Amino acid sequence: MTDRDITRQIGKFYITPELLRDPNLFESHKAVFNKIIPLHIEKHFYKQYVEYIGMSELFEPVNEGDVIPLYTVQVEKIYGPLNCAWYHVKAEVISYSPEDQETVFTG
Repeated sequence: MTDRDITRQIGKFYITPELLRDPNLFESHKAVFNKIIPLHIEKHFYKQYVEYIGMSELFEPVNEGDVIPLYTVQVEKIYGPLNCAWYHVKAEVISYSPEDQETVFTG
């Protein structure tokens, strides 16, 4: 447990509907949403993706009025003793550019 305030650790990422429906990726999706609390979910039919804005310790803090950074979220399946598997989730900033995104954090 950390004493950091994650309420400002906001990020945006996209998942295609094909990936969401893939039954082979179900455990990976569970690992992602175990680390990220969705705050806003929007389906973009014309762009063929689902946009998520979430709160997570994986994201950097943003200040009110800042553009919410766009992240890539990656999941790695790791095997341990006795072939037990667990998932490592990480997020990396793709862009802070207001030209690339329009969502502003309003606290």
